[in-house]
Amino acid sequence: MDQLSHCLLGVLTVRTISVSKASTFPAPATCMMITALASVFPDIDYLAFWIDPLVFLAEIHRGPTHSLILLPIWALLLGYSIALITRQSEKWRVYTILCSIGMLTHIAADLLTVYGTQILYPLSSQRFSFGITFVVDPYFSAIVFLSLVFSIRWPYRYVAICGLFCLLSYLILQTALYHQAVKVTKAYADGLDEVQSIRIIPQPLSPFNWQLVVIKKNAYHVAWVNLGTQFVTQSFWNYVLPFELASHYYDQPRLSWHFYERWGSLTEQKLTKDAWQQEQFADFRYFAQLPLLYRIDQSQAMTCVWFTDLRYVLPQITPPFRYGMCRQQQEPWHLYRLQRFSDNKRQAL
Repeated sequence: MDQLSHCLLGVLTVRTISVSKASTFPAPATCMMITALASVFPDIDYLAFWIDPLVFLAEIHRGPTHSLILLPIWALLLGYSIALITRQSEKWRVYTILCSIGMLTHIAADLLTVYGTQILYPLSSQRFSFGITFVVDPYFSAIVFLSLVFSIRWPYRYVAICGLFCLLSYLILQTALYHQAVKVTKAYADGLDEVQSIRIIPQPLSPFNWQLVVIKKNAYHVAWVNLGTQFVTQSFWNYVLPFELASHYYDQPRLSWHFYERWGSLTEQKLTKDAWQQEQFADFRYFAQLPLLYRIDQSQAMTCVWFTDLRYVLPQITPPFRYGMCRQQQEPWHLYRLQRFSDNKRQAL
């Protein structure tokens, strides 16, 4: 989830407490500022990206700082630090509570997306995910923002509580749409052989947009559906969304399925699998739940085999995560990444 949404959600949640007349809590403005800081604190792990982007991606992000097991420790450290900085050490307990609320809302929001969160770290490295919300959801953010504005304009607990109830209703809608997308995908998968499983992935800009993935041993069948055309026409979605993106999400009668070879064509697979199995590539193998050959770059000087994760492949948009192995002729492979928003700018890792 994006930082603004994390911040707004934490502040809205604490409004259900800070607007009360309980003398144990500081002024509402102070509660909001502390909770806002705590709500973005877990993403301090982004600092690791500048040290090693792939290790950050596979092991660190949404790991230790997103753990429910470690949450009391982080909340205590941050709460006590704020108390010392503000020279109000006697309030470290209430500051710790506020930090706990902010961090808890952050973890809860991240669980809604497909990335996966290690909530049981260090006891387990398993990543948990509900996978019903895209990482940037304007409707989610708008609901939280408007609810927060109303709760400040009319400072009563029930206003903030009603805002959270509206957000919960929106998440229930997303869950219902998710299950509808599952039905569409299963109906298509029933006509295929050797299907291993299916994946349903939320898409940007609209809760009605979903990516449908049928997983086979070495291939994927992929479609992008707009379930909102059950309620309004496709022309409406083309108007409210960027046309190049919206035009790739079809209603069910016009749904178009695309076929992707996981390792490329038969002539490419020996090279592709050789690169994929390199020891240096272990972190990306761990990260990529739906690995897919992105492309192969070959020249007289160097050969590069690039991979991405199908979870982050959007129509007409360059995938954000593209990692690969490169080598000169028959020399050993070396690990690289393609930098975001670039086609050919390589970074050695």
